[in-house]
Amino acid sequence: MDVSELFHEFATALELDSNDQIAILLGYIQDHAEEGLAGFLTVLQEELTRPPPAAKQATTAPATAVPTQPLAEMTNFFDRSLARSALNSLVKLPGMFAFEREGYEAVRLLVPPAEWQATLAVLSGENVARAAPGTILGGWYYTFSDGSVGFVALTQGSTEQAPYLDAVLILPDGVHPTSPNISLDPIRTLEEDFVFQYPDGTYKVIRLSHHNNGG
Repeated sequence: MDVSELFHEFATALELDSNDQIAILLGYIQDHAEEGLAGFLTVLQEELTRPPPAAKQATTAPATAVPTQPLAEMTNFFDRSLARSALNSLVKLPGMFAFEREGYEAVRLLVPPAEWQATLAVLSGENVARAAPGTILGGWYYTFSDGSVGFVALTQGSTEQAPYLDAVLILPDGVHPTSPNISLDPIRTLEEDFVFQYPDGTYKVIRLSHHNNGG
């Protein structure tokens, strides 16, 4: 199921009107990197041009108030579901000790040297077949002790730019339920720590490495 179909199914199931759908989409766009915007705007256009669901037939039964979720909760549900689908394109790596500091859970993910070099080449614009903006070309993820999942995805930017690294922390279900996923600014280097500030003020850190003996 592609992104457009997933969103359409979600909106229909919750009986969202056009204003609610637009609010959710704008919230998603605001929380994500600009370089992925072009691909998502295409999805937005598709959704806004779909015909509305058929009107329900009138009923003589007493009207009953339908419980509604706050908009932040609905956006959060949609956003986490989409982010988790990205893990299908990534490789799960075991985490090793990175550094010790109060309030931080920091891990080092060991990337195979050949894959490290290939990724560097792609980030510089070499050896990559151009894909649609927003396409995940590869990357890695790790599951932290509380169930949150941090991933670093090699993602195609616009057709004029080289791919970039998009780092996201997916919060566990039921933990900080009104907080969106934590998304960092896109970068084009493997040598920088990915530091996610948790809603409770603590931090999750991913450090990529291709050396067995250090960070």
